[in-house]
Amino acid sequence: MPAKNDHAFTLIELIVVISLLGVMLFFAVPRIHESFFSSGTRKLSAWLQLQVKDLKNQAVENQTQFILFVDVDENRLWAGRHDMAEPALEAAKSKGLSLSGTNRFSEVVFAGDHRISAGTAHIRFYPRGYSDQAVIYVQTRGNKRISYEINPFLPDIKTGGSHG
Repeated sequence: MPAKNDHAFTLIELIVVISLLGVMLFFAVPRIHESFFSSGTRKLSAWLQLQVKDLKNQAVENQTQFILFVDVDENRLWAGRHDMAEPALEAAKSKGLSLSGTNRFSEVVFAGDHRISAGTAHIRFYPRGYSDQAVIYVQTRGNKRISYEINPFLPDIKTGGSHG
């Protein structure tokens, strides 16, 4: 009588393993797609959210004015004190956030419909805990426009988006 081969997998075991792999890939592939092919706005949103909260807190703690600089031409963001010397400002600028090649700032709009579409916009954070009211607009690939609204008395930014 031939010996039974116990080293092989049964059909049910193979089906279960392949099914589990399929379920894992179903959830993992969208995350991989987002990380490699996202438009970079997720990083910008997180950076802005943290910076706005931090700048409001620092302005109150240090009792001095802080500024969020938005360079529309160079697509860069950085933060600093209002009284920083030029070398310190350059160091802060180099530590700031630079947008990816597919994203660019289109304009910054302040209260009273004051628009800055070229140069550097200064969004101020005051020692009493409030800030300038401003909306930062970012143009992404696919002609999508995303807005980041900084409210004077709220710690969080409000994000909006539109197509076209």
